[in-house]
Amino acid sequence: MELNIASMGNNFAESLRRRVISAIHVIAANSESNDQAIVDSLRLVGYDELDAEVLVAFLPLGLARAIISRLPDNVSTTLSDHAIILNENLQLKLPLMVVPEFVEALRLGDEAFTSGEISKEVFSRVAPLSVELNLVNQMLHAGTTAAEISPPVLIRLGEVSGFKDWYRRLMADSGTI
Repeated sequence: MELNIASMGNNFAESLRRRVISAIHVIAANSESNDQAIVDSLRLVGYDELDAEVLVAFLPLGLARAIISRLPDNVSTTLSDHAIILNENLQLKLPLMVVPEFVEALRLGDEAFTSGEISKEVFSRVAPLSVELNLVNQMLHAGTTAAEISPPVLIRLGEVSGFKDWYRRLMADSGTI
């Protein structure tokens, strides 16, 4: 099931967009750092730990898909519709299109190629943090023109306090469980 952010009301959609754009700028300013340092930077500007981990995990993925979707026709790349989140001894499957932050980053990535609220410079600092984009780049540098990219595996997110409730809420809201 795909998340329809507009159906959640203008206030939610506008708040989400502002939050995601703000986080993209923080991530861009710290794009040379590791994930923990980026999470720490997001926490310094007011995001809680769970939000910061969600943003670090899903914003680069969403932005990078705008680049991947624009590859030439002779390059065939299939991306997963879900992520795998490691939580204790479990591998939890999470459809990407039920994660509001991912959906908004995907929209902003597409907009970056036309009008966009984020500059190309900011976009180009955050999108390369995506594991999917890195795999596609490796594929292209190796001369391969077709690949099926495995789902991203998120290790850190499943260990954050509040993760289980966040995951259950997303799955319930999407009708997935």
